[in-house]
Amino acid sequence: TGFVVAVILLLGLGLVTLYASSVSYAVKAFDDSLYFVRRQLISAGIGLFLLVLFSIIDLSFIRKLLPVIFIGTLVLCIMTFLPFIGVERNGARRWIKLPVLGTFQPSEIAKFAVILMFANMIEKNYDKMKTFEYGIVPFGIVLASIVVLMFFQPHLSGMIIICMVGAIMMFIGGTDIKWFFLAFGALVVGIVAVLIIWPDTIHYASSRIETW
Repeated sequence: TGFVVAVILLLGLGLVTLYASSVSYAVKAFDDSLYFVRRQLISAGIGLFLLVLFSIIDLSFIRKLLPVIFIGTLVLCIMTFLPFIGVERNGARRWIKLPVLGTFQPSEIAKFAVILMFANMIEKNYDKMKTFEYGIVPFGIVLASIVVLMFFQPHLSGMIIICMVGAIMMFIGGTDIKWFFLAFGALVVGIVAVLIIWPDTIHYASSRIETW
């Protein structure tokens, strides 16, 4: 109950903040002061519905759905690159068109899918998490399949969030700390390689950092 109340309070605070920061632009661009708030309310309503739905579904059934959820997430991420379905904004293709709801970012589903997949793998292999075979390989495959697609969208902030969430879950789950040091080294090498092979990436990243 406390968790649900906290979520609702945060949603309410977010809606008030969104209205205060967007009302002028919404009136100017759409002649509707509630344009952005209304869209957010629809998303919040869907989220609360799913919260209630998943709270009453048996956990074993959710486990059976995990492959479908994960594969569906990959398909949605790939759809962002398709003409007439994917939407391009400012050089990025992170959105797909949905009837009635407008545009939607599959990366939001990807965060949810990664958390579910990681939690399930940690629960199944908790006593083997310090080994490379069980504590790194399956997590790396799941994470890489999502991050690679997000890289080509590109979606820098989404990649950072998903990688951080995944790393935190692996650390809490018991993955040996030495693998995190190796992963950091590989990350540095990977970033340098990306900047050499795809130099345009640095312009995109720097513009995003300046915006933040």
